[in-house]
Amino acid sequence: DFDDYVPERRDTRQNDTKKKPKGKQPVDPRERMRLEQLTKESSIRAKLQVIRGNIGKILHVVNTIAIQAPDTVLDALGSLAAISTPLLSSQLLHEEALATTKALSQCLPSPLDK
Repeated sequence: DFDDYVPERRDTRQNDTKKKPKGKQPVDPRERMRLEQLTKESSIRAKLQVIRGNIGKILHVVNTIAIQAPDTVLDALGSLAAISTPLLSSQLLHEEALATTKALSQCLPSPLDK
């Protein structure tokens, strides 16, 4: 009968005759150097994210003040522009610096206001 047929079970696992020795295996020096480099790079990326966050917050505050109180910003425009303008060349903070610089430029009086 087909109902009584039970297929033979084969052990699909490999023979465990080649067991790994217990304990730590020596690490290839190139692999160790690669792991150290990855650790250093990870640390640097984390620090850059903190710096980016802090400067981004400063630029956001300047941007908000420029939009909400342009007359107040006009008195300190040179100092505030000195914060955002150098960051325009930064790959890390270009977008935030551009938004802040545009907001600061809106605080300038137009030539027709004279």
